[in-house]
Amino acid sequence: EEAAPAADTDTALLAEAKRDAPPVPRRVAPRPPAAAKAAAADLESPESPATGAAVRTAANFEDSSEDTADQTPPSAQHQADVRSEAARALRELDRERQMDRAASATAALDSARRREALARPSTPAPPAPRTPEQRAQTYLRIGLDEAAKQLGRPVHVIEGMSPLFMGLAQGKVSPGADPSRPVVRVVYQDSQGRLIFLDQQRLRPGQVAGAQGTEPRWTHGEISLRLSGEVGADILRNLRSRVR
Repeated sequence: EEAAPAADTDTALLAEAKRDAPPVPRRVAPRPPAAAKAAAADLESPESPATGAAVRTAANFEDSSEDTADQTPPSAQHQADVRSEAARALRELDRERQMDRAASATAALDSARRREALARPSTPAPPAPRTPEQRAQTYLRIGLDEAAKQLGRPVHVIEGMSPLFMGLAQGKVSPGADPSRPVVRVVYQDSQGRLIFLDQQRLRPGQVAGAQGTEPRWTHGEISLRLSGEVGADILRNLRSRVR
């Protein structure tokens, strides 16, 4: 019973000491900067917490709209450009293929032509046209002086015709003449390009003139004469009377 009053005395003393002690300041933990700014914004804004949530929802919707816009399909103009480029590439490819086919066909055709040319027998080239000297079978052209020297007198001619040229021919090409000596051949050409020959050879003593043939052949003094050529015998016989 005596211990109880002592305990009450101690409790009273502790309460009196606490009342008389100076107050201890309360420690408050500092807020993070972002939280402090958000709190200040909430204090300054007259809007309610529901309004702030709506603003944040709208911002999120705009961000999601931008993302969605980035994922939208390409425009119609872009698709048209792609199709145009693809068509151009196809046309270029077709053109290159056609050129390749044309080149191959040309090469095959050239090869076939070469094979045909090799298989075809070669045609000999036509002979070159003969010269008047070759047609007349003369081996040397001469003038009036050389002709007179060969004959020992002036050369005979066909009246009314101009000689194309005069030359020496072998005696064997003029039937009836001495084949061991040349003959003087006066060459004429008619209006149709045909050649006419007046052969003349000096007779040696004791030489007999050749037999008369289809072509006119005769002697005049010491000279044996003969008409021949690329014309008919009738024409030659008509010319015989014009030899002077």
